[in-house]
Amino acid sequence: GGKYLYYAVKSVLNNNYKNCEVIVSLNNTTDKSDSKIRKLKDQRLKIIKTPKFFSMVKHYEWLIKKAKGEWISIIGDDDGVVDNFFLKIDESLNRFKHKNIEAISSTRAFYFWKGVEHIYGNTVVRYLDTQKVKIKNSKLELLKTLFGFSAYQNLPLIYTSGIVKKKIIDQIILKSKNRFYHEPNPDIYSALVITLFTKKFLRIETPLFWMGTSSKSNAINLIKDLSEKKIDINNNDFLNHSKKDGYFLSKKIDPYFWQLRLRSGFLFSAFYQIPKNINKYYNNFFLDYMFCIFIITDFKTRRIQFTSQEKEFLKKRIKNYISKKKINFTILKILSEVYLLVTRSYNFIRKISFRTNNLFYRYI
Repeated sequence: GGKYLYYAVKSVLNNNYKNCEVIVSLNNTTDKSDSKIRKLKDQRLKIIKTPKFFSMVKHYEWLIKKAKGEWISIIGDDDGVVDNFFLKIDESLNRFKHKNIEAISSTRAFYFWKGVEHIYGNTVVRYLDTQKVKIKNSKLELLKTLFGFSAYQNLPLIYTSGIVKKKIIDQIILKSKNRFYHEPNPDIYSALVITLFTKKFLRIETPLFWMGTSSKSNAINLIKDLSEKKIDINNNDFLNHSKKDGYFLSKKIDPYFWQLRLRSGFLFSAFYQIPKNINKYYNNFFLDYMFCIFIITDFKTRRIQFTSQEKEFLKKRIKNYISKKKINFTILKILSEVYLLVTRSYNFIRKISFRTNNLFYRYI
């Protein structure tokens, strides 16, 4: 990520704001990522290196413990922050200063680097600012996410689009055996555990971050993995590196739901790995049942098409998983059709609302 890193760092340092710390963490890099940024003379900038190669989640764990600020976020090397990033956060916090805000979620602006046109076309930027700011109920937003009605990125995660108070992170670490993360997907895990740990959060519908997509992004590499038909989970380097560092998928899900990129697999693996003293829904029968319905609909609606081999393989895994749970598969299929109808109706209404908003803000 060396060729992108300089621009990520500059996007932060270009903000004329003194009370901040910018840590650049180099994870066993071999591409001389630090050569250009070391020429930047700025007291706010701190460059550190991992003692050895870390998996992504281990790297995040190591990094957040190095930070000293009151508020924390992490951005990737091909991401960035918007102009007046800190001032916009301060303005929103001052507006709700009596509400004891400890976590923030913001809508994201998207930037597509050269080299991803084969997937995203000629789009370079996506940006929509409605300027709405509101307090969200954490419990309600968590359930909307677990039931598939909202993306986890709308929650306050410690990654591009979320900012969280350090004291919340420290409290979670104290209750979680001296570690914050317990699952290989750090952004999803942080979104769920922080939402479980807080009663409310601030949602800002003004983009604060640029979510970059480049040829080295995880999303691109996942699509590449799928195109190469890597069904065998033992070939997954991301998971293998995580296991070596002590981070595992939940035993409560079939690992191939995760491996074959089912959204339900990603969400519920992270959800079930949250320690029970934080996750009060851990043994909730209704949520377990809902997960089974979610798997079936997820299988039918995944945007990237399965190969015939993947389809047959996963169909068997789903049936076996539900059979072990001793749940009637026919009833689940009927309920999944009802659920599918509801989610499609909901998404249709949301899409119309988004397009209307987009039209309004663009022309009116």
